[in-house]
Amino acid sequence: MQMADDLRHAGWPAREDIIAILAEVGQRPPELVSERIDSLELARLVYEMEYRYDVHLDLTDERLVQMSTVGGAADVVRAARAAADG
Repeated sequence: MQMADDLRHAGWPAREDIIAILAEVGQRPPELVSERIDSLELARLVYEMEYRYDVHLDLTDERLVQMSTVGGAADVVRAARAAADG
């Protein structure tokens, strides 16, 4: 699976990856995606990351709060991936 192979690349996901997913699920151009992620967008983002990239995100409340921004979401997913890789 190509998308799963993308997980092996350093720095995944980049801010641009998060923005692209939010733009797609929100049916808007990437330039209209704000830095702030609301709760509905966050639920869709977590679902899309797990589905598209075949990863499981076991998120604590603290990490969910951190994911309220695009940059925070990218950081949390990178950390979860690094922990899973051992």
